[in-house]
Amino acid sequence: MSTPLTGSRAYLFVPGDRPERFDKAAGSGAVPILDLEDAVAPGRRAAAREHVRRWLDEDGRAVVRVQAADAPGHEDDVAALVGSPGLMAVMLARAEDPGHVRAAGEATGGPVIALVETAAGIAAARELARASARLALGDQDLALDLGVTPRSPLVRQLAAELVLASRLAGLPAPLDGVTTELDAPDVLAADARAARENGFGGKLCIHPRQVEVVGRAWRPSAEELAWARAVVATAGGDGGVGTVGGAMVDRPLVERARALLADAGG
Repeated sequence: MSTPLTGSRAYLFVPGDRPERFDKAAGSGAVPILDLEDAVAPGRRAAAREHVRRWLDEDGRAVVRVQAADAPGHEDDVAALVGSPGLMAVMLARAEDPGHVRAAGEATGGPVIALVETAAGIAAARELARASARLALGDQDLALDLGVTPRSPLVRQLAAELVLASRLAGLPAPLDGVTTELDAPDVLAADARAARENGFGGKLCIHPRQVEVVGRAWRPSAEELAWARAVVATAGGDGGVGTVGGAMVDRPLVERARALLADAGG
């Protein structure tokens, strides 16, 4: 079932001090993430909190990224969101402690997306998953913490822990990190396809023109749909073993085929 935290593949960051962009982000087809952390200069965060709160109080709906629990402005970020009718979820930056996740949820009364951006966060991923509504990967900061590049095989290896932790906790598949190349849709498409193939359920975006590319990456291709229909037709109602294209089809493949058809609306 689609919910505000699973109904889109793209999640779009918007600086919290740029209220003129909020409506555009909300109409982009992505879930907007109003950012009170990295996208806002420290001297503008108080104004950003006011902009975000006002927009959420005036029928806007969004996720809001707040600063890490040990950051000086974290408590002010959270306090600005208490009782906000348009708050879809809090995204907690640099999540490492499940107690901090629970505290943010209790304070705001809403779900929390734990943004895992450090080695400590990866190590605590399973505990964070049990305290969160969803996990998300902050691959740029994780790479910085590890002293590697964002596309290092090590980053992708560790990212798999979020997929496993989410599955064990019964959460939706996690959100992949951002692609920083704004003028390379082919790079973005490749990143998004790789994320999908590796068990992620969506991707964080930093520009509206990334939204459609990301959404397209999660839509089954014509070839996948043809395969899925053939598998379901071969299996019949009992989901038994059969063959499609010379390959054996059993229950796991039948379930995968049905999931692909569900993603495509039948």
